[in-house]
Amino acid sequence: MIFINLFNSDNLSGFVKCNGTFPIEITHWTWSPDPIISNHSLEIEIGGTFSAVTIEEGAHYVSMIFLNDQLLAIIVQDFCKGLAEPSGSHCPVSPGKFYYKHNIFAQLFEFNNVTITQFVRTTCMYSF
Repeated sequence: MIFINLFNSDNLSGFVKCNGTFPIEITHWTWSPDPIISNHSLEIEIGGTFSAVTIEEGAHYVSMIFLNDQLLAIIVQDFCKGLAEPSGSHCPVSPGKFYYKHNIFAQLFEFNNVTITQFVRTTCMYSF
């Protein structure tokens, strides 16, 4: 499991790694455009180290998206099809350094009967 907290850090787009030891360490995370615009393409880069885990075919990761401490969405995605393969890699992914770059479609979210069209900053938690 990976926890990313909102603070100031150069290579993590304003996020810092939480204290503790985790099997997956994120050292690079950026997106474009910034701010994120709903109903448009979003390019995401993520990199780091898998220290002791092999990511197998069929593995999923969960993104939890928060805005103002309110949960907006829980998104379950296939790791291999969503991150590894679009970046030219394949599963299984052995322990070591990784870097993935991919494009997704930034979906619209409803929050308190308001359609969210732009995110200046969101807080995400990823679980593999």
